[in-house]
Amino acid sequence: MRCVFLDGEFDLRYNPDIHTNIGSKDPEEDVKHDQQIVQDMALFLSDSVIVKFVYELKTMTQRPLDAIHLTDLMHGRGINVRYLGGITKSLEENQEKNHNYAVCLSAIVTRAAKQVFKQYIIDIPSQQLG
Repeated sequence: MRCVFLDGEFDLRYNPDIHTNIGSKDPEEDVKHDQQIVQDMALFLSDSVIVKFVYELKTMTQRPLDAIHLTDLMHGRGINVRYLGGITKSLEENQEKNHNYAVCLSAIVTRAAKQVFKQYIIDIPSQQLG
């Protein structure tokens, strides 16, 4: 992990791939310290940030209009979209009354469809895409 000031702003950088040890020339003590930091950050994210975000969605404190707005809300809190499935599962209990559940579900379906369509578009020559 590296903390520096760039252009008068605090910049915190860490290695999210610290557990891979690919091409790492850092001393083992630094690697273990960085691994602990990443694990602590993940624990804080899952036990605090995501729990609070789900609470805001359940109580309708946050009411995203669409999948893009939902993604922006998540990223604004440091939550990656990979957690969307777990967040949606947490909203399932009142799904028939919950607008936020519908937005989360539509975001999942849209992202899945995008991946499927991407495979078909790859095979189409660029001249035909217009």
